[in-house]
Amino acid sequence: AVARRVEHVSSDPLGSASAGRPRVGLLFSGGLDSTVLAALAAEALPENETVELLNVAFDRAAPDRLTALCSFEDLLVRFGPNRFRLILCDVEQSDVRDAELAICRLLGPKATHLDFNIAAALWFAARGHGLVCSPHFRETDWWAEARSNESSLEAVRLEPLKKIETPGEKESKQPAEKVSCTSCVLPAKPGCPQKACKLCCRKLRKAAGEPPDWCAVHKVKAAKGRGAGKDDGEDDDHQSPAAAAPE
Repeated sequence: AVARRVEHVSSDPLGSASAGRPRVGLLFSGGLDSTVLAALAAEALPENETVELLNVAFDRAAPDRLTALCSFEDLLVRFGPNRFRLILCDVEQSDVRDAELAICRLLGPKATHLDFNIAAALWFAARGHGLVCSPHFRETDWWAEARSNESSLEAVRLEPLKKIETPGEKESKQPAEKVSCTSCVLPAKPGCPQKACKLCCRKLRKAAGEPPDWCAVHKVKAAKGRGAGKDDGEDDDHQSPAAAAPE
């Protein structure tokens, strides 16, 4: 798909050299998606074609600025210093307010806060205004200091990969251990303060001088039962299996 988007550039390999400016650019946050797209574009284009990476930051301390520099460094190692040009576009809040109405008019089909944030980044990237980051920034003292700052890099680290479970490899979960009711042989409801089943919970609360109804845990279950058409109104006359068992 990326090769098809840039095939018009590949078919005119002398265009870039004669114009002296990049003809391919992409919005570059430095995340996985934009970095992979940048690499695919470089592989699809002639070697003398430069890809322009436009990084928009609404705050110079934004994580996207650091991720862009980290990924730009990786791309330089992989493709050399001349395949990419990183443009650092710093946008002030006043710029966003001035362009807010024009950006909102272009939103669609939805106009959520997230849609506006993405559209604003595209809007300011399309202007192409910013500072060119030298590929030699990797050799500066400030970058070495930034790379050694663990608190800064914590925001750009990828989470450890999780193993994808297949149906045949899915680990069987051990069933939760059942606890018997303190008054009978039925299992107790997990979370019940009396550690009792539903049938004994009300009686234990009444014997302890508490309101003669179920605890909060059993109330939730009772409400669900009534919603399903079950009748829970005869529990007061219930005799626990332990009391009803013959001697």
